[in-house]
Amino acid sequence: MKGTLLELIEPRGFLEDRKTAFVFWDGERWPWYLGKLSYRGLRNKARRIAWSLTNELTLKPGERLAVMLPNMPQFPVAYFGAFMAGLIVVPINPRYAETPAEILKILKDSGAEAIVVLDRFLPALEVIKKDTELRHIIVTTPADSLPLVKKLVYWIKTLWRGKYFYYPYKERPEIESYAALAATGFGKKFKRDTYPTDIALIIYTSGTTGAPKGVEMTHEALLENAAACKAYLFEMGLKSGEEIFLAAVPYFHILGIAALLNTALLVRAKTVLIPDPRKIPKILDAIDFTKTTAFAGMPGHYEVMAKLLAAGAKRRYLSSVKLWINGGAKLHKIHREKFEKLVGKKIRNGYGMTELGIVSCQKLGDEDEDSVGEPFSKVETAILNPDSEGKGELLVKSSGMMRGYWQQDLLTSEFMAARFFRTGDFAQFSSLGRSFTILLRGRKKYLIKTRTGENVDPMEIEKILMVHPSVVEAAVVGVADEKHGERIRACIVLRDPDGSCQEIFKKNIKKHCGDHLASFKVPDEIVCVREIEKNAAGKVLYEKLKELKASS
Repeated sequence: MKGTLLELIEPRGFLEDRKTAFVFWDGERWPWYLGKLSYRGLRNKARRIAWSLTNELTLKPGERLAVMLPNMPQFPVAYFGAFMAGLIVVPINPRYAETPAEILKILKDSGAEAIVVLDRFLPALEVIKKDTELRHIIVTTPADSLPLVKKLVYWIKTLWRGKYFYYPYKERPEIESYAALAATGFGKKFKRDTYPTDIALIIYTSGTTGAPKGVEMTHEALLENAAACKAYLFEMGLKSGEEIFLAAVPYFHILGIAALLNTALLVRAKTVLIPDPRKIPKILDAIDFTKTTAFAGMPGHYEVMAKLLAAGAKRRYLSSVKLWINGGAKLHKIHREKFEKLVGKKIRNGYGMTELGIVSCQKLGDEDEDSVGEPFSKVETAILNPDSEGKGELLVKSSGMMRGYWQQDLLTSEFMAARFFRTGDFAQFSSLGRSFTILLRGRKKYLIKTRTGENVDPMEIEKILMVHPSVVEAAVVGVADEKHGERIRACIVLRDPDGSCQEIFKKNIKKHCGDHLASFKVPDEIVCVREIEKNAAGKVLYEKLKELKASS
């Protein structure tokens, strides 16, 4: 597809235009109290915001607008308003409010001139603002998403409980009210040309493979990726204008942006916005009440939902869902099979990267645990230096990939010079009895070089550990050893959190590994932990595991 993301919200007829595009789920069950936004309302509000960004805040095309919001209607309004104004959107993880230094890195690297932020995150910004280039801080509140009655209830509760909120009116020159800007732009005509090759997003990598890098995504690349996702959804039986998506994956993540925002609008779906993806019981309620038909989540969602279902949560909650997709990180077989047994439907594993968008997803019949399905339309793949089994580094090229890295000329030049993008993931191709698919076989960065010189894939050991009846989660990492290269450290979460992790138990775990693996692959250390720390995308923070002590 050639065009810009603004095509996603173009008028499509009187009735079609008044269909609900987004529902803000705050846990209330009365439909007349739910915050709703139609396709027409989204377009009009975005235009108002675009007018104010240009005329009130004097932002110019090509400047960066950071957006630090959970999944709520203000996000798509600011997203498309920025595009109408010719700006580049920089999504920021709202959980970085806990560590303002993380926000500072992104704001400094992107050079963002303005930011849209939820009121309760404002204190974190005030800590770092003097070190940024921010000229404007646009503050919104949850009340800005809600209808009048609910809005009044919100303010009364907030005042009664004494919780922090900020509704600025000319108290400080750099603080702007989102609601006031939207009102100022009411009735104003606005049009600015946006081109397919313009940068639409600078979305930062998770940082699991080094310092986060700003990935430049153009309008046409994002639109192409949405078109490929749409084709997949239709092949899986979903239909245009009939589906209800649940957006539990945050919009700062490529899965959230690509699948649950751009693609959702392209197929004219209704999208239910979940502001806190960690509250799984509320997600179950939302699926049940809204009759969600498509769910794309991360491993943590499926693991916790399986626990709740096993503990007695009503399975009718999930009966409306036709398609389950896992992305962001690998879902271990034990959790996948548990969920599928309880729900009676398969989870489809997807694969993508910030630099590539969504690359592939399983279809019916692709049942291998490591399969991520066939490459999408206009995606080319290859294996670099395959071994005797055909395993090597996965290379990808597609029309939906990035243009380059923001402010990283050398890396961008290397990327442009190469025909394919090197993913850093090991893979091999297989027919699985039906058609060409990709099987992921580990990540190159995390290969462990043992004392005897062999390369060991941590994923292979993790699979064996997960089979042990006492282990509910496992992650394996190489730890530097001055004398012996790298030691293999296995971090495990016990099924019984109060279970013993004495030496005799560790020996039992090592024996279990030795029964299934070559001796040089057996972990040198076993570390029992309460949880394996992950980032907001659900990916294991392996560097944190290296810092643990073997006596833990």
